[in-house]
Amino acid sequence: VINNTAKISALEPESGVIKIAIIGRPNAGKSSFLNKLIKDDRVLVDSVPGTTRDSVDTHFTFGDTRFMFIDTAGIRHRGKVKAGIDYFSSIRTEQSMAKADAVLFIIDGYEGLKKDDLHFIYKIWEAKKGLVIAVNKKDLIKKPIAEYEKLIRERLVIAEYIPLIYMSAKTGEGVEKAVPVIKSVYDNLGMRITTSRLNSFISEIKYSIPKMVKGRKMFKIYYATQAEVYPPAVVFTVNYPELINKSFFNFLERKLRQKFGFLGAPIRLIFKSKKK
Repeated sequence: VINNTAKISALEPESGVIKIAIIGRPNAGKSSFLNKLIKDDRVLVDSVPGTTRDSVDTHFTFGDTRFMFIDTAGIRHRGKVKAGIDYFSSIRTEQSMAKADAVLFIIDGYEGLKKDDLHFIYKIWEAKKGLVIAVNKKDLIKKPIAEYEKLIRERLVIAEYIPLIYMSAKTGEGVEKAVPVIKSVYDNLGMRITTSRLNSFISEIKYSIPKMVKGRKMFKIYYATQAEVYPPAVVFTVNYPELINKSFFNFLERKLRQKFGFLGAPIRLIFKSKKK
């Protein structure tokens, strides 16, 4: 639920600000979203794809939370980036992503999820950045939303771990709803699970852990602890880390998320051998 009394106002850059990069293909509605959110036309908007060439920082508060939104040039696959302005705009977009705490990735709802979208979404996730996916131009989507979302989830395997919102930057529908979702993802990046809860979790799943055996070696998890936040990193002490495969990694991540959430937050899973 949005607090209608939430105040949006300009801020000077300062510490303690949540930094959000707005990324998406050219003309997906990145600048239109930001202008509608802050009710200002400080970011140039045009129907010509690629109007925003440089990253633009906008500081404001929403309620009592300070944000810095970084509006970036439209993403382009490396094979399609030409020399000159497009090349340097692409570099600046990646630099903006690197300095951001999280990313609001905007999809053109009318055109749908494209290969370039998938390429950058996975790139953002692998960079361990918090992530919210916003489908813009909701008013132009012809399919029922449930059917449209099913198609996205079929093409994007990690979609179950990422909040997906629908909006229209043109009409303003759903724009302000993006802000508390982004804040919740940032909070999830900083979520800390106690060691006792993690070890209880291991006890709960021990009978469902896929058996991994090689010769006389049988895999076992002894205990776990959370080592870091922003993003969360969980260290598992095991007997034979060399037996871990991709299937087990995916199993453990899914179970962790089912238990603790972490929606929109990538998790680092680290395995170390128990000293004998």
